[in-house]
Parts: sequence; C-alpha cells; structure tokens
Amino acid sequence: MPLAGKSSEEIDELTQALLAQVPKDQSIGNKSLRESLDWDQDLYLAVRSKLIEDGSVTTGRGRGGSIRRLTAPSAPEEADNADGAQELPRDEFPNEATLYQPVIDVLRDRWVKDQPFDQFVVENTSQGGRRADGIWTRPDITVAAMTTYTYVPGRHLDIVSFEVKHHTGFNVTAIYEALAHRRSATRAYVLAYIPDDKLPLYQDTLLADVQDEAARHGIGLIIVGDPKDFDTWEIKEDGTTFPPDPSRLNTFIRNQLSEGTRDQIVRWFR
Repeated sequence: MPLAGKSSEEIDELTQALLAQVPKDQSIGNKSLRESLDWDQDLYLAVRSKLIEDGSVTTGRGRGGSIRRLTAPSAPEEADNADGAQELPRDEFPNEATLYQPVIDVLRDRWVKDQPFDQFVVENTSQGGRRADGIWTRPDITVAAMTTYTYVPGRHLDIVSFEVKHHTGFNVTAIYEALAHRRSATRAYVLAYIPDDKLPLYQDTLLADVQDEAARHGIGLIIVGDPKDFDTWEIKEDGTTFPPDPSRLNTFIRNQLSEGTRDQIVRWFR
C-alpha cells in the first residue's frame, strides 16, 4: 500500500501537495495532475482517495477522468440574504429550451470534428418544420451532413437527430422518442443534461436502465455536465448507423428542415 508506514503528518503533506495543484474553479485531468506531481499511479490514487473521503475533491469526466474541488458551504451570515432566507444556487439551464443553443454551438464547433463529414449544417428543429407527422417525429436538433469516402463511390447523406433532455425530465422514454426519430434519420441520439451534483441521483439505477435500452436499440446516449463545454460530454453509447427508408427521409427533410438547409442539401448532391 503506497501510504502504509507513513505518519499522519506525512500523509497530510501529500494530500496538501495534491490539493494545491487542483484549480479552485475548474476540473483538472488525473493524468496531467499526476504528471505535474511526478507521482506514480498507485501513490496518486491513494492520496486522491483520502481527499475524496474527507470531502475536499470529487471525481469528474474527461479522458482518464478528472477531479475538482468541492466548495465549502458558506458561513450563515454570508449565505443568508437581507430577509434572512438562504439563497440557493440557480441552475444556468433551468429547462430544456435553455439547452438548445449551447448544445447546437458545441455540436457545430466540436462534436462534428470527431465525425467524417465533409459538409454539415446544424439546425434547431424543436419548433421548426411545416408540421409534425405523428408522435415523437420532430427531434430537438438535427445535423444534416454530406460525406465522401476514398474507396466508396458517391456522396453520402447523413441525417443525425438529437433528442435533448433536461435532468428533470430524463427517463427511458427518451430512448423511444429517439427511436421514432431514427425511422427518418441515419443515426439518433439522446443528449441528457445532468450536472455533476445531480449525477449520483441517476447513476445507480435510472442511468443504467436508459443506457441498456439505448444499446439494445442502437440509439446514441450522451450525458452532458455543462452544455457549453464538450469536455464534460460523455458518450455512453454511440449511435448505430441505419439506412432509413428513402421516402421517410425525403419527407423528414421536406417537412422538418428549413428552406436554407434543404437548398444546401440539394447543392451538395447537384
């Protein structure tokens, strides 16, 4: 054991050394932190566990995982407002509608860079389109893209749908909504906003059930800690590509995408 035989003073020095390297207002990756301390992995994990146990830090997302400081609760006189009532922190994203634009921005600026697309358009389709063609037929966000491959002739159209969910309305039904979208798309995703402080409420039961159902149906599942920060997006399941019925695909493009996006698709394949 890396800490076996060390005195409480030595262990305290190690925990303080690690904590000193953790920024006060953001997460830091385990790998970069371990390398900055020049510790081997066993020592790092042992000291990190001590800090987690005493409530100084908590784990986070990212490649290889990360940690961040836990903010100590404010003193009563600082936490109370003028009326004596405690002021609770406000969620920057109180409902689903507030998620759309930051998610669109990250899809456009970061997510597409992990895709093979040559051209793409990201569009808010939650309220757009001429009409809905039945229950659960309108995804919240749609990515239309054109891709070419070195050894496969022609240009290929992708329509990727995203069903966006706020943590207050997240359950397994979201997978069935995305499954309905996939009848008119090549891939379908559920993107759920669950901030870090809420994640433990979902992790043991609900999230596992939703992930199992997503995998069973080939639906992508992305859990988002901060809609504006791709580093907090965790892809639990990648969406499986399915060839939709051409008639359904054509109807979806005609009825749900904007005129500008439709014109862009025509130009890709002209």
